Amino acid sequence: MTLPVFVGTLWQSTTVSIYQWLGKRESEHLANGINQSDIWDHLHNTQGWIGLVALAVAIFFIYAIAALRWGYHSGVVSVCKKMGFSCAPISLLYFVVTTAAWGLWVGLMVKGIDYSIWFSNGDLSGYFNALTSEHPYRALGLFLFIGAAIYRASINSSQGMAAVYENSKFLAFVVGILPIIFLLGLVYIYESLVLS
Repeated sequence: MTLPVFVGTLWQSTTVSIYQWLGKRESEHLANGINQSDIWDHLHNTQGWIGLVALAVAIFFIYAIAALRWGYHSGVVSVCKKMGFSCAPISLLYFVVTTAAWGLWVGLMVKGIDYSIWFSNGDLSGYFNALTSEHPYRALGLFLFIGAAIYRASINSSQGMAAVYENSKFLAFVVGILPIIFLLGLVYIYESLVLS
């Protein structure tokens, strides 16, 4: 599977870039007894490992989330079949590809934030305020493009899930919303029992 590896390398590149920016920022504000060469030596000695760890973590999370999604939907499909619905079996590969696709979109957005950190020298709010005031239509166009791309990815995902659940968008919606309701219930229980 090349898509999870591609998404992992995108996250690796972003992580190393942010790590380098943090090293640059630290080298501008030195404490007593530390010189710039110490910071740059440490940065160059560790950024390879940071990148490999980021790559491994990204690929692991893509497969772990895909496996969780696959396990959940496989269980729901078996329950739906027992209830008389004619649901199709779904493969793990479908969830690996869709999870990696979402990881790609999120990774591209984070990479954009990474570039913005470099261009703004860490002042993101000032940078975005200046960009939107100087180029309001370009900023609007960019946000509309990102929204349309995510919407298009959502359409493909929802059509795939509807095909599994008897071509019923309602059944696919109910199956998709159940984990969210469950997690909100867990958060409510956690807040009421533990935090109060």
